Amino acid sequence: MDELRKIFNSNRLPAFFVGAGMSKRYLKNMPSWDELLISVSDYIGISKTQYYGMKQLINEDNMQMPKLASLLENKIRDKVIDGTFNIDEALSDKLKTEIPNNVSFLKLLIAERLTKLEIKEDEKTQKEIKSLKKSIKKINNIFTTNFDMFFEKYVLDDDDMTVFDSQESLYFTNSFGISEMYKIHGSIRNPKSMVINEKDYINYLEDMNLFVSKLYNSLIERPIIFLGYGLNDSNILKILEGFIKHFNLDDLKKVANNLIFIEYLAGEENLLFGEATFQVGNKQITMKKIKTDNYSKIFDYISSVKEAISAREIKRYKDIVYDIIANHEKNGEKVFVVNALDINKIDSNKMVLGIHPKYDETLPTRGLVGLDTVTFIEHALYNNSTIKFEDIAGVWAEKRLSKTHYFPTYYIKNNVTNGFNFGAKYIANYDAMEKRYIELKKKAGNLSQEKITQYEQDYNDSVLKPTKDKKDVLFHNSLLLLIIKKVSKDDFRDFLKEMYKKNKEYINNSGFKQCICYLDR
Repeated sequence: MDELRKIFNSNRLPAFFVGAGMSKRYLKNMPSWDELLISVSDYIGISKTQYYGMKQLINEDNMQMPKLASLLENKIRDKVIDGTFNIDEALSDKLKTEIPNNVSFLKLLIAERLTKLEIKEDEKTQKEIKSLKKSIKKINNIFTTNFDMFFEKYVLDDDDMTVFDSQESLYFTNSFGISEMYKIHGSIRNPKSMVINEKDYINYLEDMNLFVSKLYNSLIERPIIFLGYGLNDSNILKILEGFIKHFNLDDLKKVANNLIFIEYLAGEENLLFGEATFQVGNKQITMKKIKTDNYSKIFDYISSVKEAISAREIKRYKDIVYDIIANHEKNGEKVFVVNALDINKIDSNKMVLGIHPKYDETLPTRGLVGLDTVTFIEHALYNNSTIKFEDIAGVWAEKRLSKTHYFPTYYIKNNVTNGFNFGAKYIANYDAMEKRYIELKKKAGNLSQEKITQYEQDYNDSVLKPTKDKKDVLFHNSLLLLIIKKVSKDDFRDFLKEMYKKNKEYINNSGFKQCICYLDR
């Protein structure tokens, strides 16, 4: 852990730069670029020998695969036109709707194949994805040259990141460079955006300024972790070439300090630290390197980074402020930055938003009293460590808390500073929660094996087929499984988060709230 702390060198939230190796690591039968084109060729009646013959027509350079894709694209178009290949039979109904939009048949066939890919189910993969999913809360941005949907489908929650499928999607969008994913080569969700053929690559290289500016801004401010790339990957070399052009030698050394290259080493469970040197033209750039086959260790460390506020929260507040200003700007209304003492001097008919230029320690406590228990239960679910626990346990509890409330008593207690004096209302609620827990523990201890098996089945089925009926019973029975340790606390938290993601109304359900409240006991 100390070595990781040195190599990351700050508590700034890192960014990921993700290549094809990550999808290959986690998705079943994820093809290489060559395997993908061979698969499409075979499907349309072009043999492997013919495919390799086409490949021999092209010089060995970085554009070989895009040029090959262009040749294959023309072959497919010819076969569709002369009727020897029926594209309609090869595509899902959704992808068929893209045909009139002048989307390349090759792109549609590739999208069809990549859409069907599923996650690997072995224990190591599942454990690693769980660690990755948790670490995403501490990732500022993701840059990727992949166009599959691995992250969107298996890693990101709905509100984790805004996903940009192409550079064009950035032009008319409020992008703040925080909690965003940039798919530099496009996405199968929007097949037209995919960078595949020679023309696509030429256009991409000539017009990648927006993505590159986002990347360079991240690079100056925070660590960038390269995952799923080889040392000689042309995508990496192209980006590094841009670094060298944009920075002088001294700045380049500072920038290189923020670069961390993760190199896959089969079977290596430890983290081997070193350096990776990339030759770009007549210049070199050296970055930190970790060789391993145990990515969970890296993801778990990232999850432990103590940031002041999450990227998701920063983006949320930026979005709110931007929307308020943008929506009222049309009417000529202004936003003033004022001192709290002068706020009465402002014409309130014209003021949209007042922003205090200096932090006032009394403001959080004033606003805190207006919050209800549901707010804190949601914080407990996501294990938010950035709220003011002493204010909640002290000021809020004494004004608002009843001993009959479901309240995340243990979550608050685990996070206050040592020696904190709890008030009478907090203690009364804590005692009531303990009394209920003793009753639950007794009930859990008397469960028959038949009941336990049934509860486990219901628990395992519930995320795949969320129940609308008897949800109180489901949550109550699942809590009993937690108490007798048939379910780990981490798995139970993930279960509750997944259920909440599918139905936000659960936060008002007494059984659901009870589960969260006892999660941190």
